[in-house]
Amino acid sequence: MRSCGSTASSATTSSRSADMPMKPLAGLFLALACVLGIAATGSVFELAYGDPDLGVTTTRLILGACLPGTLVALLLAIRINRPAA
Repeated sequence: MRSCGSTASSATTSSRSADMPMKPLAGLFLALACVLGIAATGSVFELAYGDPDLGVTTTRLILGACLPGTLVALLLAIRINRPAA
């Protein structure tokens, strides 16, 4: 009772990862985008559900810096890892 579908999909997945490895700099920018996105999410919750631990002004500054930073870091990671045409 083996499933042939799972074997075929795992072979396809492994061949895709071998064809397009992530460049280290793209991985760094992707990690930065994740961290900034988490900080932005935390800032939104802090502002929405009470008195922020760091104060309203500081939390707004963090949110204001993290939102565009997340977008820029994500776009840079995508651009760096784009295959050459």
